[in-house]
Amino acid sequence: MNEILLPPHLEMWPRAAFLKRLVWTAAGACALGGLYGWRFGDHWVRVERRRMPLPHLGPDMRGKTLAHISDLHCSPIVLERYLRECVRLVNSLKVDFVAITGDFITGRRWYARRIARILSQLSPRIATVACLGNHDYGVFHPNGFGGVRGLGGYVAKRLGHADVFVMLNE
Repeated sequence: MNEILLPPHLEMWPRAAFLKRLVWTAAGACALGGLYGWRFGDHWVRVERRRMPLPHLGPDMRGKTLAHISDLHCSPIVLERYLRECVRLVNSLKVDFVAITGDFITGRRWYARRIARILSQLSPRIATVACLGNHDYGVFHPNGFGGVRGLGGYVAKRLGHADVFVMLNE
């Protein structure tokens, strides 16, 4: 039986491609797995107290307090435990208003239900207001790669059920 001999560079190619794929898969698994295992909490949350004199608001707004939250990204990477801890922290500040600026979710519709359930636990004295971010329409931009038809409206509706007033171009 005759054996076909290939030049060394062709003989190694399938092995090299396999090894390259294996290395990238392992690196990705370690990176994502490391995020899951990493203890969130004070690593990502920063509380800064600032005075914000805003003229022309009227005397009834004097002394009111605001907590601003941004980029929650409810997804498989950001753990629900971390998000609940953020809500507990904001509630401990006993603010009048909570303002949330987008990227509530990253990914699928069911994360909108999850983040709404979590944010329904916010307890400002007056109101929670929000605006959507690009990830709330899909992975990137509403008109770009990863856009999901109707996702922004769905996220806004879910947040509305959680007593979060979402401003859509208002």
